[in-house]
Amino acid sequence: MFAVFVTLHLALPDLLGPLITSSFAATAAIAVGWRMTTLHGRARWGVAAMATALTSNALADVLLNGWPTFVGTEAPFPGPADVFYLAFYPVMAIGILALVKLHSPAGDRTAMLDATIVTVGAAVVLWTFLIVPVATDSEIGLLGRMVSAAYPVGDLVLVAITVRLALLGDRRRPALRLLLGALGMLFVADIAYLWGELQGTYAVGARLDVLYDLSYVLFVATVMHRSFTGLLEPGDRRPAPMRWGRLALLTGATLLAPAIASLDATNSTAVPIGASAVMFLLVMTRVGGLMHTVERSNERRLQSLVRHATDIVMIIDRSGGFRFCGPSTARLLGLAEPTATTPAGSILDHTHPDDAPLLRAALSGCPDQRSAEARHATVEVRLTTAEATWRTFELTISDLLHDPDIAGLVVNGHDIHDLRRLASYDQLTSLYNRAELTRRIRLALADEDWGALLLYDLDGFKEINDSLGHAAGDAVLQEVGRRLRSLVRKGDVVARLGGDEFAVLTRGEDGFAGVLAERSLGVLGAPIVLGELSVSIEASIGVALRRSGLSDPHEVLRDADLAMYAAKAAGKGRAVTYDDAMGERVLRHVELRAALQTALEEGQLQLWYQPVYRLATGRLDGFEALLRWQHPERGWVPPAEFIPAAEESNQIITIGRWVLEQAVQQLAAWSAMGLDPSSTTASGGHPSLTMAVNLSPRQLADSNLVSDVHRIVTEAGIAPERVCLEITEGAVVDNAAVAARVLADVRALGVQLSIDDYGSGNASINYLRQFAVNQLKIDRSLTEHLDEGGTSRAMVRSIIELASALGLETVGEGIETEAQHRALTELGCTIGQGYLLARPMDVEAITQLLRDAATSSGMVPAINDWAVPSGPPMSPRRDR
Repeated sequence: MFAVFVTLHLALPDLLGPLITSSFAATAAIAVGWRMTTLHGRARWGVAAMATALTSNALADVLLNGWPTFVGTEAPFPGPADVFYLAFYPVMAIGILALVKLHSPAGDRTAMLDATIVTVGAAVVLWTFLIVPVATDSEIGLLGRMVSAAYPVGDLVLVAITVRLALLGDRRRPALRLLLGALGMLFVADIAYLWGELQGTYAVGARLDVLYDLSYVLFVATVMHRSFTGLLEPGDRRPAPMRWGRLALLTGATLLAPAIASLDATNSTAVPIGASAVMFLLVMTRVGGLMHTVERSNERRLQSLVRHATDIVMIIDRSGGFRFCGPSTARLLGLAEPTATTPAGSILDHTHPDDAPLLRAALSGCPDQRSAEARHATVEVRLTTAEATWRTFELTISDLLHDPDIAGLVVNGHDIHDLRRLASYDQLTSLYNRAELTRRIRLALADEDWGALLLYDLDGFKEINDSLGHAAGDAVLQEVGRRLRSLVRKGDVVARLGGDEFAVLTRGEDGFAGVLAERSLGVLGAPIVLGELSVSIEASIGVALRRSGLSDPHEVLRDADLAMYAAKAAGKGRAVTYDDAMGERVLRHVELRAALQTALEEGQLQLWYQPVYRLATGRLDGFEALLRWQHPERGWVPPAEFIPAAEESNQIITIGRWVLEQAVQQLAAWSAMGLDPSSTTASGGHPSLTMAVNLSPRQLADSNLVSDVHRIVTEAGIAPERVCLEITEGAVVDNAAVAARVLADVRALGVQLSIDDYGSGNASINYLRQFAVNQLKIDRSLTEHLDEGGTSRAMVRSIIELASALGLETVGEGIETEAQHRALTELGCTIGQGYLLARPMDVEAITQLLRDAATSSGMVPAINDWAVPSGPPMSPRRDR
C-alpha cells in the first residue's frame, strides 16, 4: 500500500504530493502514539516524546501543504509551519535520548565522544554549504535568516542523536535498524530540501518529498516491528567495542574539516581549522581513554588469573625469600598472612629437608645465566601444605631479576599428584580409568598375580540416559561404581572404561571371579533410586580367566570383551566366561567379512526365490527373495553363518541394497516377459505377483533407506504395492521409535510391510497399529507343531484372528506337511510358503514355474512334479 502511494507521489507530485506527504506524516504520528498507549514506565515517556515530535511535524506538513488550498496564498516564510517544524528536533532528541539511557551505561564517555566527533564533522559541512549561504542571503530579512539557519542546526541535533543511537551495543535489533533508517532518511530529506531552497528549485510537493514519505514509513515499521518492545527494555549496558564500521565512521568524520578547508577557497578557513583542532583534542581524549581501558582490562585480567589460580604463583629473591605471593599460594602453603602479597619467610621454610639442597641449587644457578631467555629451571620438590602434609610439586623457576618491573625469580608450580590422578582416574566415578587399568593388567601379567578380568556392560542404560537425561545417567554410573567397590576385596582393581562399561581385575586364582560375577548380577540388578523414581538395570558380564600364553593387556581385554558380547548374544543379564572357541568364532567372522566383500565384488552372491501361494485357491501370489553365497572354494555358505557376520558391520546395508535392487529388477523382468499369471485370469484379473525382501535391523537404522527404496522401485517401473519389505518382530520392538518413523515413510511410498517371525517375540497390538503393516508372517516354530494340536494351534488361531480384526493378511511359513497345510487353511491363514509347496529356486527354475503357472491359471503344481535345481543343501528351517 505504501509503495502505491509513493509511486503516485512520484508520478503526480504537484497534484497528489502534498496530500500524500501530509497523510504519511499523520500516519507515523498516530502509529507511534498508539504504541505509546501500550507501554508503561520510563519507556512510555520516551515514545511519547517521539510521538509528540512526529505530531508536530505532521501539523507543520498540514499547514505548509494546505495553506494554498485553505488560505489561497503561498505559505508565508517564516510562518506557523516553521514553528512546528523546528519544535520537532529538540522533542525528538528528548525521545531518542530516553531510549539511549535505557540501553547505555551511565557515563559512557566513549560513545559521547564518538558522537561528538561525528557531529562536529557534520557541523563543518553544514556550516560551509548551508548555514553560511543562508546567513548571508540578503533577499530575506533577519528573522528569515535566523529561521533558515535554525534548520541546519536542527539537523545537527538529528545527526548527534542518530549517531548516539547507532552506537548502542544491541544495534542488531531490526527495530533499531529501522529507527536509524527513519532518522537517517529524515536527515537526507532535510538536506535535500534546504539545498533546493538555496538553489531556488524546491516547490511544495516536489518529488524529493518522497524522502520524507519513506522516513515516515520507516517510523511506522519501527513501532510495528515485534522487536520494538525489546528496544525499550534495558539491554547490554556494557560499552560497545570498537569495530571496523565505527572506526571508519570516526575516520571519515575527522577528515571532513581538513578536506573542506582545502577544497572551499571562497569562504574563511577559520571554522574548518577550528573544528579540526576540536576534533584532534576529542580524538586524543578518545585514544587516551581507550589506552586506559585496555590497561585496566589487562590489569584486571592478570589480577583475576592470579587471584583464582589453583597452582603456585610467587616471586622470590635469590635466597628464596618471598617478594610476592598469590592468594592461592598463600592458602596452599598455609602462610600466616594469606591476604598479604608479600608474606614473611622463605620458600625453603616450606620445603622438605631432603629436597631443600636441590631447590637451593636451582635458585642460585637458574641454571647458568647464559641469556635472559635461558634463565629458567624446573625441579620436583616436596612442600608442606596448610594440612601439614607433604605434597610433590613441579616448580618452574624463571630468572627475571634483570627485569625492573619484576626484579625477582618467578615461580610457577603444580601438584604432580593431582596431575597423576587426572591421568589415572575417571572423573565421574573416581574409579581407575582405562589407561590405569591397562597399566595394572600389565603389572599383573608380569607378576603372574591375578585371577580374572571381569568386563561389565550395563543393559538398559541407554534408555535411562535418553529418557531421564544425562544427570540421571551420571547418577546411575556413580551408583554402579559404588556397588562394584563394595563387592571386591582389598587389592582388586575396579575401573570404568568409558560410557557404561566397567571392569574388575581380581588377584589370585581362588575361584573368586565366579563368585564375584554371581554377586554382581544380584547387586547391580537391585533398583536404583533417583529422586522420586526407581530404575533397574542389568549387566552383561564377560569373564577372562588367567591362562598361559598371555603377555599383552590388550589380549586380556579382548578376551573379556568377546565373553561380554557372548553374554549379550545369549540374552543379556548374565555372565559368560571366555573360551578358545570364542576366539575362533571371531576369527571366522573376520575372515567371513573379508570374503563377503570379495563375494559382492566378484558376483558370488545369488538370489534364489521361494514361491508364495494363496492357501484357499492354490494360486501363485509372489515370491520371497533369499540370499545365497556360493564360495569358489568352500561351496555353499549357509546364511546362518554369513548373515550375522555381515550384520556386525555396515556390509549388511550394502548387501541389503543389492538384494532389493536385484529382486525388484527381476520381478520387473518377469512382468516384461508376460510371465504374470495372476494378472491375466479368466475371472477378470488378480493383483500382480509380489516380491518380498527381508530388511535387516541395521538397514532400518540407515538414513538412506527410504530414498533407496523409492529409487529402486521407480527405476524398475513397477507398482510400489508389489514390493513387500519384511522386518523381524524383534527389530521393530527393540527400535520402536526409529522403526515407527522410518516405516511410516516407507509406507508413504506405497510399499507393503510385513512383520516376519511373528509369534516368536512380544510385539503388542499397539506396535501393529503404530507401524501400519500389511502382513503378519507366522513364525515357523509355531507352524511345525500345528499337526500336533495343543498350544501351537491355539497361538496360531489367536494370531490369525488378531490379523483379521486389524485387516491384515497372514502368511504361514515353513509348511512341510499336508497336516500343517490343512490346519493353516482351516484356521483361515491366507498365504503360505514352505517346502511342501515349493522350495527356493534359482532364476531359471522360477522362470519355468511361471511359464507353467501361466498355462494352469497360477495353480500350485504337485511338488513331485518339480525337478528342484541343485542348490545349497539346507534344512527347510535354515533356508533364510
